[in-house]
Amino acid sequence: MSYQRMTLVERMYIFRLLYVERLKPSAIAAALNREPSSITRELKRGVDAGMYNLIAAEVRRLEAIRNQRPRLKTTDEAWNTVKPQLEHRWSPEEVAA
Repeated sequence: MSYQRMTLVERMYIFRLLYVERLKPSAIAAALNREPSSITRELKRGVDAGMYNLIAAEVRRLEAIRNQRPRLKTTDEAWNTVKPQLEHRWSPEEVAA
């Protein structure tokens, strides 16, 4: 199973299953078709004042996305220059020079 970020809808579902239906993280994971460790991490990440707060978790997710470094954009010309050097096992410093 490949990793996918938790959605707001999933967070709302977690909140309902946790506090309304009183399910354990393993049962919540089964209901969402996620790994139990993913649910446990989500619950730890979303703690606010001792309880899971789906809004706080969503705000933290949006902040994490906003703080990501942009990926390096390359052109075909740049890649065609760098690729042979990488194939010859040049170090990043040698390629940059």
